[in-house]
Amino acid sequence: IALNDFSQIIYDPRDPSPTVGGPTLRQDLDQGPYDQAPVVESRVDILLFTSEELTEPVMIMGKATVTLQVSSDRLDTDFAVRLCDVYPDNRSMLLNDNIFRMRFRDGYTVNDTNFMHLGEIYEIEIQLPDLAHTFLPGHRIRLDISSSNYPRFDNNLNNGGQMYVSGDTLIATNKVYHNSERISK
Repeated sequence: IALNDFSQIIYDPRDPSPTVGGPTLRQDLDQGPYDQAPVVESRVDILLFTSEELTEPVMIMGKATVTLQVSSDRLDTDFAVRLCDVYPDNRSMLLNDNIFRMRFRDGYTVNDTNFMHLGEIYEIEIQLPDLAHTFLPGHRIRLDISSSNYPRFDNNLNNGGQMYVSGDTLIATNKVYHNSERISK
């Protein structure tokens, strides 16, 4: 695989990508559409995919699905996405977000749990909640990809162990592929 065939995220569970706004009811978090640029998108553990400036309105209505071709050097990790509307002044306003835990790619029961294998590339689909939005001319569409969105979603410790408990963490090298054979979209 050539170097330009994938983008890489180094995810450290001790320094997760923070939740900034979104559909949360936690009193200690901002709620609703907040600018992701200053805190989330300025980090080194995030991939940004941004459209060209729009010349016509683009309407989205319903559930968007993000399909990613991914791999990791750990047994388990997460891939988190944020859909944003980038204004002409470069504010990147959060519209929607979701996350995918790799151990649950075959289902959510104990018998479905399936860990990752080093060197194997997996196709995953991350479905975003319903949304009705019009991206205006002069704006851009942005997809942020990271491996966390904490504390909205619990951190993956990347160790393949029990979830939702304190424990040893491992740093994961996660890859998102985007070439003619491995299309993320």
